[in-house]
Amino acid sequence: GGLASVPREPFESAEIDGANAWQQFRYLTLPMIAPFLMIAVIIRTIDALKSFDIIYAMTQGGPGTASETINIYLYNTAFSYYDMGYGSAMAVVFFIVIVALSFILLMLRQRSQWVDTEGK
Repeated sequence: GGLASVPREPFESAEIDGANAWQQFRYLTLPMIAPFLMIAVIIRTIDALKSFDIIYAMTQGGPGTASETINIYLYNTAFSYYDMGYGSAMAVVFFIVIVALSFILLMLRQRSQWVDTEGK
């Protein structure tokens, strides 16, 4: 998968046609690895959003706020500082951001599938 699955022939053709390194990356490499890249981004985003338990168990967001993520800040605001209104508002905004990112990623994925099937 990934870069190992990209064939060498299109790059050789692009070099003969005079494409520079940036053009080869933009028009050949990136479209060929886009499905793998999208999967990696989705997995890393999900992993980053579920980082609450490990960070809270080990450091509680400290020292100071050095390892404080949005999840930890939200938790501390709502349950340590007893500001439920602000904590709830942050949770709603955080949820909207997550839904928006998921929607964007799904739209990009559908577009890359459409481009893949168009050339066949």
